[in-house]
Amino acid sequence: MYADIHPIMQRLVSELGLTQEVFPEGWANKERFYLKGQHYRQEDIESNSVTLPYDLTPEEKQNQGNIVKFYFKKLTGLDLQPLMPREQRLLLKVIKTNKRLYEHRIDEALDLVASPGGKEFFKAIVKSRYAIYKDASALLVFGDEMDYNNANTTLYKVREGMDSIPKKLIEKFTMASSSNKVTFNRKLEAIQRFQNMTYILKLKETKTVDGRIIELGPEEFLCAKQVILAIPKDSLDHLQWSGTKGWTQRMALNAVRPVPEHRVVMSFNVDFWSGTDFPKMTNIKFTDTVLGSLQALGKSNNQNLLLATLNSGEEVRQLERLNLGSPTQGSLNGTLQVSEDLKSAIVDKLFEIFKLQSRSLINPISSVARFWTVPPHVGGVTVWRAGFHFEDARQSLQHPSLIDKVYIVTPDIAFGNRQEWTEGGLEDVDRIMQKYIL
Repeated sequence: MYADIHPIMQRLVSELGLTQEVFPEGWANKERFYLKGQHYRQEDIESNSVTLPYDLTPEEKQNQGNIVKFYFKKLTGLDLQPLMPREQRLLLKVIKTNKRLYEHRIDEALDLVASPGGKEFFKAIVKSRYAIYKDASALLVFGDEMDYNNANTTLYKVREGMDSIPKKLIEKFTMASSSNKVTFNRKLEAIQRFQNMTYILKLKETKTVDGRIIELGPEEFLCAKQVILAIPKDSLDHLQWSGTKGWTQRMALNAVRPVPEHRVVMSFNVDFWSGTDFPKMTNIKFTDTVLGSLQALGKSNNQNLLLATLNSGEEVRQLERLNLGSPTQGSLNGTLQVSEDLKSAIVDKLFEIFKLQSRSLINPISSVARFWTVPPHVGGVTVWRAGFHFEDARQSLQHPSLIDKVYIVTPDIAFGNRQEWTEGGLEDVDRIMQKYIL
């Protein structure tokens, strides 16, 4: 899916002749929260009609429905503005420290303005919505709230399937010229420049077996006059090329951290999560459990689909360890499998969350899991570490060597929250093309 504030994606879908449709399971003021064993509706939290299970100050209680905006104003003295320009965000200062907001870790920033109970509540809410990490910049959380205001953001999908976008792009690229070629399944190991300013790329053929990448055969070499790399941050770390080995470039790469992530989708005969009962949800539920968030995904082949868990950070490792056993009935095999132990752990949590009278309702027909913890994608998303100037780091990485015609475009180094979306990579493609290529 993609959002209405992603103009490049919307334009691209139209230009490729694909069909944009509203993603009805997206954000639409239908959020539910499961916090410390209790259920809360977003609208009740915002109206202060419920007492949350946190020791909040009277001021925090009054602002519990807009706790992110409340702490932002206490930190900076400013109202949180939707779509604040990135240049302005990087200039934001914290009143009590006179340092830039991006220089503070989330815990450091909260300790300046929040009570212990308010900090606990804030982190529970934020953990459910955004990918954060212990050393991530505090600016990321507030930046996400600026861009993706759930109450006003419309999400879209592509009728033909999201994979139709890269397929159509490859088709158009290969048809544009007889010299345009696409070769799949190659690992880039090294880049070397010769005196005539040509480059040799050392490649290894690979094969993916059950989601694991295996290197095959002898090394291959490719000659190039110009190179544009669209590869994950972890691959850049291991690339043998002098352009990314300088102090400035290594510091820029160190500014970005991959965060482990996982998702498990299950299908059921009964949509036990739907309806109007208070503990149930019509759309999406955020939890403070190891499951992270849950989301109803509609129907397919008369089966009810549920994103049974989506989480990021160190908790992912807990579920990954449970997934080492044999696949459960109805599961795919290989790295997409759901083990019997993982299924049981998820079912136990679903039974607890939805307070069902019978476990027979939570008997998945099929299930599939995806863990982003191993190369080349050691994280599902990346986050900016505190203390690094985003724009300086991006510029250092997009054109790491001033004398080389080697450029880098990847959403892993996109600005702030764009790292979680294709839009981030496309923004950097446009930037590189306009600044260096065209």
